[in-house]
Amino acid sequence: MFEAVNQATALSKQDFETEVQEVRTELLKAQYTLQETNISVITIIAGVEGAGKSDVVNRFNEWMDTRWIRNHAFWDETDEERQRPAKWRFWRTFPPRGQMAVLFGSWYTHHIINCALGKTSSDHLDVQMQHVEQLERMLTDDNHLVVKLWFHLSPEMQQKRIKGKDKHRLTKLAKKFAKHYDDFLQTSERAIRLTDTGNAPWFLINAEQERYRDITAAKILLQQLQAALNKQTNDQPVRSKQEHARRFTLDSPTILDELNLDECRLSKKEYKKQLDHYQKKLSQLGWQARDARRSVVCVFEGWDAGGKGGAIRRVTRALDARLYSVISVAAPTDEERARHYLWRFWRQLPRDGYITIYDRSWYGRVLVERVEGLAAEEEWMRSYQEINDFEEQQHLHGTVVTKFWLHISADEQLRRFREREATPWKRHKITDEDWRNRENWDQYAAAVNDMVARTSTSEAPWVIVPANDKKYARVYVLKTLCQRIETALEQSSS
Repeated sequence: MFEAVNQATALSKQDFETEVQEVRTELLKAQYTLQETNISVITIIAGVEGAGKSDVVNRFNEWMDTRWIRNHAFWDETDEERQRPAKWRFWRTFPPRGQMAVLFGSWYTHHIINCALGKTSSDHLDVQMQHVEQLERMLTDDNHLVVKLWFHLSPEMQQKRIKGKDKHRLTKLAKKFAKHYDDFLQTSERAIRLTDTGNAPWFLINAEQERYRDITAAKILLQQLQAALNKQTNDQPVRSKQEHARRFTLDSPTILDELNLDECRLSKKEYKKQLDHYQKKLSQLGWQARDARRSVVCVFEGWDAGGKGGAIRRVTRALDARLYSVISVAAPTDEERARHYLWRFWRQLPRDGYITIYDRSWYGRVLVERVEGLAAEEEWMRSYQEINDFEEQQHLHGTVVTKFWLHISADEQLRRFREREATPWKRHKITDEDWRNRENWDQYAAAVNDMVARTSTSEAPWVIVPANDKKYARVYVLKTLCQRIETALEQSSS
């Protein structure tokens, strides 16, 4: 792979200055056009130590408008980063649509280093590169342009750079990495081959001569930008909300039809007894999870008036207020709409030992956005895999992910709606949107059935809660949550 970029390449000073004028002009033009689109650009800067990667980024900042570029360097992980899933640190840096981010190091660096130094196996690298490929496909499917630049040096030139006049600019690990040059090269080639895809290809650049290196990198970035801008112009379909929406038919029973809601009830006496028992147990487990550094994510979805708020309050009353936060998910803000829909949820993930409760969640993409035609069919269809990957990343970090769907009958929902309208202190809970959603009951039921079928995994299973009786539902949620945390803690200690 690297033989092709080992060939000597050079560019005269005169030719360089001539080319720079044209490339610089076109880069600025493309950058300003980018601001009017829904495309964001992520440029990954990677390669051999001593190849002058920071100099390349300095050129980018010199030749383009720095107001619309953000540079991010990923050195050692901070405590804040170590206490969350590995990709959390990267998701935080993704740029809004119309802007660019340059990443020094990336989701590749840690895995390549560990494998090259023998800390992890090549099989482990292969698995991690599969996750990387999934991440990059997720981004490119959502109109992110991922430009991956690898700057290459021969071992002789790397040694020359390490001993040269600019050696003080190299990282402390440069010499250590140079001693393992062949191991790094072999590992890097494996990683590149596994992730060199049509949607996010790698570009290998000979970095021995600075002028050639810089102009080549700029040309590649320009070509990729222009191609993305042209593609969006040519492929931009005009869709109405009705064209986005997909109509549903319920020709067969759904998973919700299997619940016998009438039998799932608790007497007031039994409710108080079990509520007290499981709240005390959850209180203890909350602190045990804190001591074990196990984070917990609870997702609450369900029908309007299904009792999510009441169930959440019974959970939070059992926990120390210092251990949890409740995220009430509403329509995305302008800042959130400018990024991938999962961006805001990645940012809110709890650190180790803490609990985050989501009142509504990322499942809005495959529920309300699907039914209401707010997302195109190809968007919500690919979201099932994107969500599974998101939850798998949490699970691999050690997070206990528990997802509740609170199910009530259509008749019970109607009774609760009318009760809210008749009760002054509950009237704020009922809106025109609730009534409109009720008209789409069958469509939502079909969407819920697909959601459970496609996203209930061993790592993050769906729990369907019979909720016609609020007392039964609240105890059911508490009991299940206790079981999930207790099982995770037992597995940690074994």
